[in-house]
This record gives sequence, structure tokens and C-alpha cells, in this order.
Amino acid sequence: MPAARQLPHPDLEAHIDAYLAARGSSWRQLERGEFYVGDVPVTLPELCVFLIEADPVLWAECNFIDRDTGEPWRLFDYQKVGARFLGDGIWECGAETGKTRDIVIKGTWLWLGKGPRPRGDGLIAGSLDGNLEDIYDEMIFQLENNELLFSLVDWEKSKVKPYKKLVAKNGNRVYFRPGGNDGRAFRGVHVGLFGFFDEAAKAHEKKILTEFWRALKPSAIAGLYSVPDGVTESEFFRFCRKARALDPMGADLERLPPGVAVADHAGATEAMARRDRQFVKFRWPKTLMPFPFWSPERKAGYVEQYGGIDSSDYQQNVLGNWGDPARTVFPWDRLAPCLRFNPDYRELTLTWNAGEGAIAAAAARLDPGYEVNARPGDIVEDDETGGPGTSAQPLLAIFDDELPIAEFGDAAVARLVARVFGPLSGAHVAGIDCGSNEDPTVIHVYRLEGYSIPSGEGSVARQRKRLVDRLVLRRFGYPQQLKVLHHFDTLLAPSWGWGLDSTGVGTSLEHHLLEGEDGWSMAGRLTGCIANAYMPDRHPDTGEEIVEERTGKVRMVSTKEFGTRLIELDVQRLDLELVPSPEITGQFPQYKARKTSSGARAFDNTHDHEIDACRVALLRAHELEHGAAPVVPIEFSVPAGMTRPSLQID
Repeated sequence: MPAARQLPHPDLEAHIDAYLAARGSSWRQLERGEFYVGDVPVTLPELCVFLIEADPVLWAECNFIDRDTGEPWRLFDYQKVGARFLGDGIWECGAETGKTRDIVIKGTWLWLGKGPRPRGDGLIAGSLDGNLEDIYDEMIFQLENNELLFSLVDWEKSKVKPYKKLVAKNGNRVYFRPGGNDGRAFRGVHVGLFGFFDEAAKAHEKKILTEFWRALKPSAIAGLYSVPDGVTESEFFRFCRKARALDPMGADLERLPPGVAVADHAGATEAMARRDRQFVKFRWPKTLMPFPFWSPERKAGYVEQYGGIDSSDYQQNVLGNWGDPARTVFPWDRLAPCLRFNPDYRELTLTWNAGEGAIAAAAARLDPGYEVNARPGDIVEDDETGGPGTSAQPLLAIFDDELPIAEFGDAAVARLVARVFGPLSGAHVAGIDCGSNEDPTVIHVYRLEGYSIPSGEGSVARQRKRLVDRLVLRRFGYPQQLKVLHHFDTLLAPSWGWGLDSTGVGTSLEHHLLEGEDGWSMAGRLTGCIANAYMPDRHPDTGEEIVEERTGKVRMVSTKEFGTRLIELDVQRLDLELVPSPEITGQFPQYKARKTSSGARAFDNTHDHEIDACRVALLRAHELEHGAAPVVPIEFSVPAGMTRPSLQID
């Protein structure tokens, strides 16, 4: 191309080359005025404008400037791939790798009518209003510093209160709404262009994303953006885990299914009906950034800043990995060796759906091909392509069925339980964490296998606890729970009996189980454990009470503290064998504790059903092995945050 020819962007020549070649034309024809689109002759300036506006990367780099230097934006190669992707995507990335720029580029470009759908509205959401400030401020800065873009905005209709809203002269609107604690601000918003959610990992409450999805019409492009925060029970994590990972440089973009963006054209209605929101995932660690944004010196600075490569802050902010949440009781590196493939493991989840008059029943077993120590959120390799593929799932479905509530009788329950579980041989102990309303009741069954290790005076006997069965009851009332547990216990008959978290609502279930029904009960086979009641502290291997040297009195601890120690000890010794079921791998690393002013640990009381079921099973096993703890006056530890002073035991 002659040196005198000036183009508004250095990459535009290649775009024009490709555009002309695809139509059997040349630069010479274009410059002579002999290039036509249909019957209309097209000049070089007109073609430049068309190609720039058709490509979000060229459009942003021709219209946006850096607020620090005043120079035009220049995106990194991996950022260009994300900006040109117009499907439903998830950005699971390190900090400051370009997520905000991606939202600003696509949000502004689509809102001003440059994308596949020229008309419609958009939604930019954040977990809190503060998350939206940088995005809104950047969009306003770019609009105010570009005369052409400024002229496209209807500033009189745009507003900042009660929520920010930008209105274009073409009628398109873009709403800025915080998720808050329940997504209420999304009510009344219905958008057909796009919905982008920044810092989606912080939207821990499921209702927030539920309301966000409700605001998106089928034609809207969806995008979730966030630095992982280690909370693997969030909705953002659930979508990250299911999404197919893309090569960050776009090498596998051409293998995506067609129709990821719905345009205004004939057949759009049919295309929208076929959309199933199959998300793909972009992972942008800081290591993708070019020099000087990533260098040995920058890496050393981050290592120092975040306290080591293995720290959660480094894993999350630099590498975009999930890492461990702060104050976790069961770090992943310790938990992972306890996750084992067990061909005998079965799980059953029953959900009482009164609205439809049915009980949903889903049973599963472990997938033998799953890498059991793979951390949730890790990317697996695609066997066909050798590149990153969809994250593998640990479970294989046995069945997914429904039972009419009207048929919820003894015979039907017995058949349902027997479809999944079978009689047990050998020593087994079970644990129940009782739930109510939205909290599930979770039951674990562990096989006990004794072994001994050499010691200075011979050998020490120990037990391995292997999780073999798991039953979950959602929205079941106590009479219905009793019926299921009756047939579950009758079929399995765990020889070491049952432990039950009888704290709060668990007390009611304990009475039901002890009273039983039809000649069956758990009387004599059930130990109720009140989590915040005090008990004598005991040696975990011998059961001997621990006496304080200073006072000569038996040390007292809460049942929850002692039971948690039993789990921690078995995890460190690899005496606890769990399975990589999503609820197990989701809840154990999320279980957190902090030190109180007295030096005791205060544990989180939410999303701990799996830990509770494990804890009471181990407490029951410890009781049968070493004898029940002596009865003491019931005194309670007080959860952190309560104003009532702690009760003491004399």
C-alpha cells in the first residue's frame, strides 16, 4: 500500500484486505470508486467507518483515550478476544487484567447501536453500588472526551438518581443497578441488548443472580465478571464450574456453536427460542499481561505484597484461581488428600415440592474418570483438542425421578431408598444434621476400619472413617423426615448407631427418632449433640479428660469445638476419607473460624451442613470407642456477636 495512504487505525489495512478479498475485489478497485456493496459504490472513508463501527476493538481504539496519558486505547491481545466475543460469557480473572475495560467497551458499543441488535436496553450490575462507580465514571469520561460520542447521548433523559441511567438519542438505555442483598434493584428492569455483572463472586446470595437473570430477555448477551474469592458455594462459582473454558487468545473460538448472539433479522424469534445460555469462560491471570505489566520484578512484588505464591490473595488476585477463603478451618491442600474415589459411594437428594405435588429424587455415584484431587474450578484438558475444556463433573447420575406426594407412603419410601442404598456389613456410624425450611437435613454414613500404628510401647489403635452413603432431604417436615429415616435405618442398620446435631430444631427431630413409629425407634442407638453446650475436653485417642495444670480442674470446651478437632485430626492423619461430591468440596474449604477475645474459636454457622453431619458421626464414634463423657450441668458457649455474657462452669 502506498506510504501516502493514511488510515485511522494501524490494524485497519488488514481488515480492509480481508474484507475485499472475501468479495473478490482489490484496493485498486476501491480507490478508483469501482467497489460496490450491492448497487451502491463505497469509498475508502466509508469502508473505514463501516469496519470500525462493526468491530468493538477497532471502535474502542479509535474512540477511547487513556485518562492518564491522553493516548488512544490499545488493548492487549487477550483483551481483544474478549471484546469481540458476543456470546454469554464468564470472566474468571485476576485483578486489573481488563474486566472493567471489557464491560465499558461492549456496554458502550452495544448501547449506541453498533452491535448485532441496534435497538434495545442494557444492564450493568455490581454486587454493590461502589462496584459500578469505576464503570460509570469511565463511560462518562469517554463520552465527554469525544465530540461524536457526546452528541449521541440524550443528556436530558440521562440521570444519576435514584440509580444511574444513560440514554442514547437512538432511544437505547443502559441501567446501572447494584445487586445489594437481594437483587431488589433489578426489579422492573427488562433488557434485550446485554446484562453484565461486575464482581459477581461477591453476590453470595442466590436471590441476587436470580433477579439478574429475570431482568434479561432471551436476546440479551449475558456476562459475569469477577476475581474469584474462594467462596465455592456462590452462584458465580456454580456457573464457572459448568462453563467451558476458552483459550484466552481465542484459538478455539471458531469451534463455538453458532448463534451465540441474536441479531435483528429474519428467524430471530426462532433463534431466541433455541438459546440455552451455554456459557463459555475466559480466564485472565496477570501472567498474560505483557511487559512491563508483568515481569519478574512485578511477580516478586506481588509475592511480597500477598504473603507468598501459595497465599489465597496471590492465587486469587494474580492468577485468578479460587484459592482458600480467609480463616478456613480446612484448607484445600489438607483436604484434597482426603478426597478418594469410592466405587461403593451413593448419594440421594430428595426435595419436597409442595407447589407441584411431587418429591424430586436425584441419585448419583462417583465418576471413576474424575480427578478426585482436582480443586473445584480447575480447568481440565479437552481430550479431543488438547486445549482447555469444560470442567469435569465428579458425579454420574443414577436416576432423576419424581414421586407424587400423594404416594408418599411406607412402601414407596422403602422402594425409593432401596433403589440407591443397600444393607451394610461391618462397622458403620451415621450422622444427621437436622434442617428446616430452606436448610436441608444431611445424613452421612461412614465405614469404620480399624488399624494400628507402632509406638514406643507397642502399638496404638486407630480408625479410618470412609464416607459411603449420603442422603439429603430438602423442605421435609419432621414427620416426613422420620418416615425416610425409618426406612433408611431399617435398610442400612449402621452397627455403631447415629449421632444427631440436636441443637435448636434438631431437638424436635431427636424426640421423633427416640419415639419412633410402628415399633421402630433409635432409642439406645442415638446420641444427641448440642453444638454450643460445654463438655469435658478429652484426649482424642484415649478419651481421657484433660485437666488444667493451673487450676486442677477439667478443661471444658463446646461440643462443636471438640467435634471439629476430631475432624481436623482425622484430616491431618488421612483417617477421614471423603468424596469429591460438590457439596463436600464446596462446604469444607468454606468452613471458617476466628479467635474471640477469650482465645476460643467462633465458627461460622451458615452452609455447614456437611461438616455438622460429619462432626456428629465422629462424636458418636468417639463415644462408643472411649465411653460417653460424664454428664455435666448444661452450660452454653455464646456465639460471637451476642450481648449476653458467657456462662462459666465452676
